Amino acid sequence: EQGLSAEEEEAGYLYVPTGGTSGNPRFARHTRETMRAGALGLAQALGGGPLSSWCCLPGHHVGGWMQVVRAVETGGTVTFGEYRDLANPAKAPAVEGRLLSLVPTQLTRLLESELAVKRLSTCRMLFLGGGPMSPALRKLAREARLPVAPAYGMTETAGMVTLLKPEDFLAGEEGVGEALPHAELIMEEETGRVLLRAKSLFRGYLGEKLSNAHVSGDWWATSDLGNVSPQGRWHILGRLDRVANTG
Repeated sequence: EQGLSAEEEEAGYLYVPTGGTSGNPRFARHTRETMRAGALGLAQALGGGPLSSWCCLPGHHVGGWMQVVRAVETGGTVTFGEYRDLANPAKAPAVEGRLLSLVPTQLTRLLESELAVKRLSTCRMLFLGGGPMSPALRKLAREARLPVAPAYGMTETAGMVTLLKPEDFLAGEEGVGEALPHAELIMEEETGRVLLRAKSLFRGYLGEKLSNAHVSGDWWATSDLGNVSPQGRWHILGRLDRVANTG
């Protein structure tokens, strides 16, 4: 790498793969500090204390890796398993009181199992990201009284930057909640694109400078469309790169 400060060189880098929906894998460059910021921002939003997880997401992607970082930075622990273990009577996943992270497809399948639903209901919080929840999935999760916490984030932000807490989800609130303490989000008026800046923001892609991904200053341009309520609650509406301009 060229053009890095001595401080950046000393911090070291971890390259995390991200493919998004483009189909072209890239590697986002993170430091100990960017990942630490993501972990501590979430911990602050949850009132402090250890963040302990039951991890069933791949450790080589940000969703799994950040569960380890959160435990290290807050004094928590992580246990590992396959998400299908939750529906398997022969398995005894220790999820009670722990944080879980799932994607909508996984939760949809688990809701078909009474045993999985019973186990999920004992977890501290069930983060749901990686894609939108369908109206049907939201309805089923609420009927089961699961502690679902829809979140918005990505590899480039070392995980979630917004969170809707379970009590708000169960009360019927839609969207992905408010920005976490380490992040700020705004909407680009002309396009509806979500712009963000965060202490957890990546340092660029492998072989590319971070400035290539910026719109201006330190605001990073995502590929997502969204809007925000007067109360600061965010809704993600879709992908900008899936919009066809017919006019």
